[in-house]
Amino acid sequence: RKEAEKKRKEAEKKRKEAEKKKAAAENQFWSKLRKADLEHYLTVAKLSTKGTMFAQQITLYKYIKKNKVSAFRAADWNRLCKHVGLAANLAAEDSFRRVLKVMKKPKH
Repeated sequence: RKEAEKKRKEAEKKRKEAEKKKAAAENQFWSKLRKADLEHYLTVAKLSTKGTMFAQQITLYKYIKKNKVSAFRAADWNRLCKHVGLAANLAAEDSFRRVLKVMKKPKH
């Protein structure tokens, strides 16, 4: 019985670690943006920089989704690409597509 209990605990531990990794991967885009970066993009977009970091992420996410490429100038798209570790110095359209590919809805 002790052996079965031990195995069950190990399986539970592995499952929790896998969940953590998945959540981290999903939030990778957002975890690379510091609060100052977020506020820069919100300011460029003429949006409010009030609220928690999570609220700011949601605001930026909705704005980019809604406004598509025209959300920023090419320079800002490229800066955003650099911040999240993507290749930069592309046309706004290409940068936007790359950002969209890795940008998931922010989760807590």
